[in-house]
Amino acid sequence: MLPYSENDICIIYRNAKDKKQQLQILADMNLTGTKEIADIVQRYGYKLPKIKLKSAKYNEPRDRKNDRHKEYIQCQMEGLTLRQTAERLGTTYKAVKEYASRYGMKFEREKKNAAR
Repeated sequence: MLPYSENDICIIYRNAKDKKQQLQILADMNLTGTKEIADIVQRYGYKLPKIKLKSAKYNEPRDRKNDRHKEYIQCQMEGLTLRQTAERLGTTYKAVKEYASRYGMKFEREKKNAAR
């Protein structure tokens, strides 16, 4: 269920000056992909600009990305290791390691067992 009705989406699209950008804005507002918005707009008879459309799984809204980044920063500030961060965020060790590398984040190193 979209926050905006299909009719509202079409009205907003019709009144937009930049149709290409409006598809992305509507997708973000409805937490869906541009492909889904384009399908609605086409169903109501509007022509689309020539762009690549993305389905919802590739189109994570910006505020969700920002929230996720804040979660990474919080884990880093708490002094968690990569494994602890992955466990808390419900993702893999490899994903956390790649994210940390991409954004230059430094996490605590895991302590090796003292008993040998």
